Amino acid sequence: MDRRLRTRSGDAIRGNLGLRIMAGVTIALSLFTGFAVWSLRANLETGRREARSAQLRSVRAAATLVSNLVGTARQELRTMASMPSVVAGDEAGIASYLASLDPTEFGFTGELRWVSLDGASAPEGGGTTARPDRVDVRAALNGSVGVEAVWGRDAGYLLNVAIPTLDALGRRNGALAGSVRLSIDDAVLLRRLFGTSEVTVYDRDGRTVFAPGPARLGTLMPSSIRSAARNHDDGLLDETVGPSGATDRVVAFAKATVPGWTMVIEVPRDRLDRPAIDQFRRSLIVLGVLVAATLAAAVGAAVSLDRARRRLSQGRAQLAAVIDQLPAGVAVVDHDDRLMMANDPAQRALELIGDGSPVVLGASLADRIVSTLRTATERDESSGALEVTSSDAPNARYFAVRARRVVSGGRSDGGIVAMVAETTAARSAELRRVAMAALVTALAAAESTDQILEQIVARAAEALGASRVAVLLADPASGALDIEATDDDPRWVEWISRIVDSPTTSTAAEVAARHVVEVTGVGEHPWRTTMLPLPSAGRVVGAMAIGYDLDVETPPLDLGGFAAQVALALDRARRREIEHDVSLTLQRTLLTVAPTPSVQLSVATRYRPSAEQLLVGGDFFDVIDLGGADRLVVIGDVVGHGLAAAATMGQVKVAIRAFALEDPSPSSVLSRLDEFVTSQLESARYTTAVLVEISVSTGRLRYAIAGHPPPLMRRPDGQVVRLNARREPLLGLPPLGGRGETEVVLEPGTTALCLYTDGLIEEPSVPIDEGIDAVAAVLAARSDTSDAAVEASADAVMDLSRGRPRRDDIALVYAVVRV
Repeated sequence: MDRRLRTRSGDAIRGNLGLRIMAGVTIALSLFTGFAVWSLRANLETGRREARSAQLRSVRAAATLVSNLVGTARQELRTMASMPSVVAGDEAGIASYLASLDPTEFGFTGELRWVSLDGASAPEGGGTTARPDRVDVRAALNGSVGVEAVWGRDAGYLLNVAIPTLDALGRRNGALAGSVRLSIDDAVLLRRLFGTSEVTVYDRDGRTVFAPGPARLGTLMPSSIRSAARNHDDGLLDETVGPSGATDRVVAFAKATVPGWTMVIEVPRDRLDRPAIDQFRRSLIVLGVLVAATLAAAVGAAVSLDRARRRLSQGRAQLAAVIDQLPAGVAVVDHDDRLMMANDPAQRALELIGDGSPVVLGASLADRIVSTLRTATERDESSGALEVTSSDAPNARYFAVRARRVVSGGRSDGGIVAMVAETTAARSAELRRVAMAALVTALAAAESTDQILEQIVARAAEALGASRVAVLLADPASGALDIEATDDDPRWVEWISRIVDSPTTSTAAEVAARHVVEVTGVGEHPWRTTMLPLPSAGRVVGAMAIGYDLDVETPPLDLGGFAAQVALALDRARRREIEHDVSLTLQRTLLTVAPTPSVQLSVATRYRPSAEQLLVGGDFFDVIDLGGADRLVVIGDVVGHGLAAAATMGQVKVAIRAFALEDPSPSSVLSRLDEFVTSQLESARYTTAVLVEISVSTGRLRYAIAGHPPPLMRRPDGQVVRLNARREPLLGLPPLGGRGETEVVLEPGTTALCLYTDGLIEEPSVPIDEGIDAVAAVLAARSDTSDAAVEASADAVMDLSRGRPRRDDIALVYAVVRV
């Protein structure tokens, strides 16, 4: 075990741990205390600012309240003045008019008075409420609303409001005046409204019209407030002279838009700041107690921790000695994901997986081991084996890690004990087994030699634990080996060519005689190569070359069994290919070449075998000469694939030709085919077919369908229709009423016919009608009917099957009739 791991805790304990803890705590407390005092001072200033903001909000609210009060009084007085008009000198009418008004209902106190334009007051006298020389009354008599504040020692504060009145003709005839009393004795109400009773109101001329005591009424506004109010609608003055004449005041002012008064609230500065200062002092006391308690606790903790660490170091040294004796890899990780202990096997594994650091886990290890183990152990006391790789390289090493939570006194301390074991060999064997199973499955599903070779090149190296693979096939006549499949490394190709060119391994028989050929490369060919014969059915079909890197140990494998499976797959594919070639040759031989085009009739034929199956199908077509330009066009599909289907197709074609020479009627030919299939050719049962007799001499055609997709006809006007008037059962299943046929009269001009097998229109997940519509669309677009265009049209129809998998053969007859 690395000595640094064993002694890391002891190094930490040998120093004076208590002094270091105290120094750390002192520094931390100093920083904390400085920050706390700064924060408390900031809170003190914030409290002061908030108190002044509250004072400014209160004076603004007072100004708004007065403006609303005056506005309300004006509106209510205007409402009373809009009642029936009065006439000067009509004492009874004036008395009745005033008696009808209820001043208290509208918020007015005292009596209402009416003053005529000549200054007469009613009721008689009018007192201070309606003196004609008063400012508000004089303004109302001049046609505008008047507002004035008056101090009456017997009435308190009065807010006088006067508004002009009109006679029946709409002419101004006087003024209606009333007062709203403002009591100066309700200090409780002022405190509730504005938080203080120190509210002073100045009129437009700066005279006091409202103050906490009557002695200050009529006094002038202090110059400092007057100067500030001259330029601003509201504001705040700190440490100034207040309306009371006292110094060191905080004064807030705001203007009431109506009637143009200035509202002022003054508060002693020490009283305004007292709550914030008291809070600051209490917080300082709490902070001092907290710091003192923390220092005391730190001293006690440092002493206790120093004792505990000494005891822990002794126990850890004993534990490390025990772990060093274990054969398996054991590592201990603390709750901070730090590696505390590790014996030699675990240390070597962790250095491979992580960054090599013996004390703190590497980032890759912490990410891939510790976090996963932590999650697993949070759910259960132990976790299953976690596989971790040393790197992403092909030659990476693998490790299985098992973990268990560290439990002390029945509780987990967050630490983990992990056992680390290398599993590179076991994992490699498992990966090879999975890859070999996939390769064997792919070989069993492959149907051609090319597919087999492709799978071997793609999968065999992984399945065999090799770096290179090549397949060599033997010439059937000479047995010489030729490289058929390998990767693109030119050095590997050159190396295999050298081995094949050797006199002792140039043929399959020579390789088979030696069973296994082992060749070690040098220089540019750093491989240890094993060449295996591929035997099948008593003969050798080729050989396989397997290259291993020189520094990689060859895994124990049953190479002979694998070679036999490859040889069996190649032999099976070759037999299929031979059968496919024979079937395809037979089928193409039996397919009739289209006759030479004439002036009245041109015919093009096409055939394409399946792309997915090696065995050809039973699709067939025929064009039978009936004399002159008349033809019997036949297309059909025999059930099955391979030689049997091709042979059955040949017999069906011969029978159709024989029956057509006796009677070319499509229904007659199909009826005789039913009898022939039922009695003599059972393999042709369920065959589909379409027969179309084209009679150019009469301008007619007759057709019959036996379970086959309907032919398509393009009329001279370009319209494409399906010929499916009577669609009857497959061959060998004759309908009860016998086979029928349909006759169509050909319109003057050029008519195109398209007969096809189902391989052209069938596609997985696509309805058959959509495939037929696609063919019809191609026919509709082919208006050219020349001989060359007939061939091009046939190619265009066949192109519909390109670009998609074909599970069946395709046969096509395209004919153009000119009437």
